[in-house]
Amino acid sequence: MPRAAGLAAAAGLAIAAGIAPAEAGAIRCLFTEPSAVMVWRPAARTLAIEDPVTDYPKVRRDVVRGVTAQRRPAGRIDLVAPDGRVLLRLRRDGRGSDGMSDRRYPYSAVMPRAQNRDGGCLPVP
Repeated sequence: MPRAAGLAAAAGLAIAAGIAPAEAGAIRCLFTEPSAVMVWRPAARTLAIEDPVTDYPKVRRDVVRGVTAQRRPAGRIDLVAPDGRVLLRLRRDGRGSDGMSDRRYPYSAVMPRAQNRDGGCLPVP
């Protein structure tokens, strides 16, 4: 797929997820228990995962490439790995939480394969 078409498709999925075009650079999600930071870059089709706990004091960083965004009912977007695993579920509902503060994030997120898996997300450049 030509780069321009790929960017247009990513922007379209970002808009479908409720992300304004100016916000479509990335979505950053924060989680506790397990502590993790995820950054979805729609145009690059990547999901970066940072785990500061498992190998403490080193931060474990993994990048999943070829991530696709799939629209689901009720405005949910599933981020899916090339092998079909759902890595992250996003919803723009203003109810996201990092689990550590009273701050509310524009997006709520769920890591389907983690134990205590709810998080909060916000757009970043």
